[in-house]
Amino acid sequence: MPNRRRQPRPVGLLFLACVILSVMSGDARCEGFLDVYGGWVVDSRADVSVSETRSSGTTTAVASGELTSSAAFGARMGAWHPTYSWLGLGMDLGYLDAKGSGLGAKIFPISLFLAARAPLFATSEFPSGRLQPYAMGGLTIPVIDISVEVNGIGGSSTLGCLPLGYGGCDDTVVAPYLVAGVAWQPARNLALFAEYRHSQFSANFDTTNSFLFPTMNGRVDVSFSTEHVILGISYRFATGGAGTLRDSQQTGPPGR
Repeated sequence: MPNRRRQPRPVGLLFLACVILSVMSGDARCEGFLDVYGGWVVDSRADVSVSETRSSGTTTAVASGELTSSAAFGARMGAWHPTYSWLGLGMDLGYLDAKGSGLGAKIFPISLFLAARAPLFATSEFPSGRLQPYAMGGLTIPVIDISVEVNGIGGSSTLGCLPLGYGGCDDTVVAPYLVAGVAWQPARNLALFAEYRHSQFSANFDTTNSFLFPTMNGRVDVSFSTEHVILGISYRFATGGAGTLRDSQQTGPPGR
């Protein structure tokens, strides 16, 4: 099977997001969070089109159908705004192994997102609410190690860019990051959450049997669509600004 590999290079946008996120997370007034999650695919599909051109002509093949996949898992970090605590920013690093007829792909989604939440059942101990419905939207740049073969033709490639990688990045894959869920805080620094995710993206690359004297050139086009149900646990870094001020006022020496 013809192959073509590319090494990823830095992505300035994601690197800048890491810096901003680190600053926000280090601000004592912000409520930071660190999530660990796992889940399963409830619906997934791929449409594949491949072609090969030789001196004898062009051969094409198409295939489509459901994908089987291992459980999705990953980690997410972020922080809520110190003033507008319903608004947040974060980054998500995940993994998914998608397989189907003639298709195998190891997918590493790297996502930057904005988040919004609703504080329900808020108390003095839980000012952001014990129950927090939320939505997240942003951009995913997945790194994909993909191999495709339909009717004996196809190819393999590594597509995408790592935030701190190197090399060429001509085949960057971009996808939306769309999440809706609900979190419940049984304790001040702990939350449990469940969410639904939708992901859709395309992976396209050229193939050849030789870079010096090719006798065959080809093209692979793959379109993915997946739906996930995710369960996870979140550690919340409690805010320290306002609470510390109130405590210092209460524990200070009594006025005369």
